[in-house]
Amino acid sequence: MRSLPNEEGRAAGNDAPQFNGDDTPNHSSKVRTETPSVQTSPRSLSPYVIAGYEMIPLVGKRPRDTGWRLNDYSPEECQAWISTGGNVGVRLRDDDLVVDADPRNFPAGDNVLARLTSTFGIGDCPVVETGGGGWHLYLKKPPHLAVAGHLADFPGIDLKSVGGQVVAAGSIHPDSGRLYDWDPLYDSDLTTTPDAPEALLDALKKPDITPSEPGDLSAEQLAELLTGLDPTDWREHDRWRNLMMACHHATGGEGMAEFVAWSTSDPVYSDHIPSIEKRWGSLGRKGGITAETLFRALHDAGQAALIDKVLRADPLDDFEDDLEPLPDTRTAIEKLADDWVWVVTAELFIRRRDTRKFSEKQWKSMHAGLWPEGDIVHAVWKGRLPVRKFEVLTYLPEASEFPDGEGGARYNIWRRSDIEAKAGDVSVFLSHLEYLVPNPADRSHVLDYMALLVQHPAEKVNFALLVHGKQGTGKSWIGELMTRIIGRRNVVRPSNDEVTSRWTAWQEGAQLGVIEELMSLGRIEVANRLKPVITDPWLRIEDKGCKIYSIENHINLICFTNHEDALKIEAGDRRWLVVFSPAEQMGEAYYRQLFDFLQGPGPAAVKAWLVERKIALNGKGVAPQTKGKEEMRLASMGEIEREVVELIHEEAAPFDFDLVRLEDVMDALPSDVASRTRNIKSRVIKVLRDAGAAKPSRYTKGDRPGYQLWVVRNHAQWEAAGATRRIEAFLDHQGS
Repeated sequence: MRSLPNEEGRAAGNDAPQFNGDDTPNHSSKVRTETPSVQTSPRSLSPYVIAGYEMIPLVGKRPRDTGWRLNDYSPEECQAWISTGGNVGVRLRDDDLVVDADPRNFPAGDNVLARLTSTFGIGDCPVVETGGGGWHLYLKKPPHLAVAGHLADFPGIDLKSVGGQVVAAGSIHPDSGRLYDWDPLYDSDLTTTPDAPEALLDALKKPDITPSEPGDLSAEQLAELLTGLDPTDWREHDRWRNLMMACHHATGGEGMAEFVAWSTSDPVYSDHIPSIEKRWGSLGRKGGITAETLFRALHDAGQAALIDKVLRADPLDDFEDDLEPLPDTRTAIEKLADDWVWVVTAELFIRRRDTRKFSEKQWKSMHAGLWPEGDIVHAVWKGRLPVRKFEVLTYLPEASEFPDGEGGARYNIWRRSDIEAKAGDVSVFLSHLEYLVPNPADRSHVLDYMALLVQHPAEKVNFALLVHGKQGTGKSWIGELMTRIIGRRNVVRPSNDEVTSRWTAWQEGAQLGVIEELMSLGRIEVANRLKPVITDPWLRIEDKGCKIYSIENHINLICFTNHEDALKIEAGDRRWLVVFSPAEQMGEAYYRQLFDFLQGPGPAAVKAWLVERKIALNGKGVAPQTKGKEEMRLASMGEIEREVVELIHEEAAPFDFDLVRLEDVMDALPSDVASRTRNIKSRVIKVLRDAGAAKPSRYTKGDRPGYQLWVVRNHAQWEAAGATRRIEAFLDHQGS
């Protein structure tokens, strides 16, 4: 571990804690000095990925997205973000304990971290040197053990666990510009992180709180209690997490659907059902936070009467003088009926303001308390609660919510983007595109594809855009820009696992799909799964526990990859516009400029520019043939296929003449490649056919050899020549 600086910025020298093999601090190590890095390091994330940590994108030290606490970010997405100069954070789990030491807050002359490690016997563990001159020490603790965040005798030391996040190694400190880096003196293998010493855990353990019995509330009671809390007031992560734990305890774990429905009624988290269910499922039945936290929250929100109403059989007997009048539910019912629709084919309730979908059970758990006369869902079926009903779910960009009128059959879940086109400076955008794609023809294709999505949002482009380039050059910036222009509600970001899964819910209700990293592994399966998404007019939507239904296909794809063989590109492919970027990674300042552009008026200006662009690309035609597509096709081929194609392109023997024999082609292949290839003849024939070669009738007369010839060029000429002329020309070329 690097020597700790004291309050005046001088090295504390021999006071710096170094661990010996016997897990005792060594105070005799020398001070090491390093030149700080100025670039983020995607490679440094590997220990987190291997150990299964959840990571989140940061801007500086703060989460990039408002929904960071629940969003599921893939390792590829975080690695792509850090490659463009962004920082990454680590979401801590219930068994994690990170010692966060900041020597800037140590008292003068007091090496607090050295005292802490010595006092509690902290031995070797993974250590990150922070960009601010401190350290993160990674330890383990028993799950569900509630620990304090500070120890009074150790100022400048924070103890972090579940619900918190720390900046990951490979990130850049926003103030110092220094790298968060794994300390090379310690093992960075997080799969073998040691347990925190018992003495430290005893010191951190929070006082025991006598919990109420879990399961005192029914799920229906929880749903009614949650109507007294506004979910938008609970966006601060720790408060929300504590409330979730309280609801879990109160219902003995049975109130998940109700809590999820309440949480996702906040528009910011409307699409986070899987994430919240995952968090809920990780909670145990015992813990320091009980139902009292829920009751305290309701009391603080002025909802004491609601508690009494739900928990007491007849609250008027005891509290008649103190209770506030019950709200007039007629207004709430009218609002409920107007806020929701029911779609028959999908068997879902849909909230109109954000198109969030709920099953019957979820919807009932949220609103049952508003209908004391009986089952609120049955009231909808019988027409007593006039929620609008539609037969078919549809996604029609630029169409109204009710494309056939309010009494029509279809309900449209497309919603207009919040970004309005407004002319402005787009030089950052154009410069970045030129840097990424210097080839004018390829760059024109990319700009035309983007313009098609903006100018004709209701039209399905018959091919997808795939941009290949080195990691960390800012390719994914294009996807984020288009996400903002089109609107996040209209964009999905599936992982490779989602693409290859049988579940297709990710395809529904989107105008744009952004795939951050198409991987070479399983490229045939990925390509096959995406074929219907690219070309079919209808999508078949299937998800766990949901009814299968179909919806119009308006989704277009912008994909990125670092792999030259990301897809198996077939000869004559019509579905993929492939562009190769030769760009090299730029400095941190370059990428900060790009992301500043996204935060300001940049997206609105680019939208206006794309609206005015004259488009040459035919979105209803076939994908243009580019050099990048041919390179990817070659890269994804087997050895034999690649050898034959290269011979054809170079017009090398036997392809130096328009007519060839199959036997001559096979003889021209390298012997070592041919010897390890199975079914070589059939594979060569397939390559010839894919290359457009034709096999006309063979010569069968006279004493000339009856060779079977293939025509690789000038087909019309040789077809007209006839079999005799072809064999004569071939023999003349051979010198026979």
